[in-house]
Amino acid sequence: MAQNVRRIGEQGKVLFDRIKTFAALLADLGRRLQKSTESYNDAVSSFNSRLLPGANKIAGMIAADPVDQLNDVAAIPRQPSLPDAVHPPRGDGNAQDGPPTQPDRPDEDDPQLPGEHPESPETT
Repeated sequence: MAQNVRRIGEQGKVLFDRIKTFAALLADLGRRLQKSTESYNDAVSSFNSRLLPGANKIAGMIAADPVDQLNDVAAIPRQPSLPDAVHPPRGDGNAQDGPPTQPDRPDEDDPQLPGEHPESPETT
């Protein structure tokens, strides 16, 4: 029993470290998405104010269909919250709030989580 508690503690720490790393990656991705959205919206604004009026003047002169105005992207990504990721809210006990299920593992002594590749012997 004590050995199982120790192994659970070790795996819990490994999982927690991975969650922290993944949360940091998501936060960085969110910042980059926000910057990309701002850059896109700046380009759309420039297109709509500087290029579109001249293009549509030409379209009127040559009897072509006018070019439509572009719209900004308004969505701003949410930032992940590590405490929410580590300690999910508990509800009224419905199935969604129950304990996590055990992943299928081919070898109970294997410390790797599903989807991971074991390290080569040289790196262990």
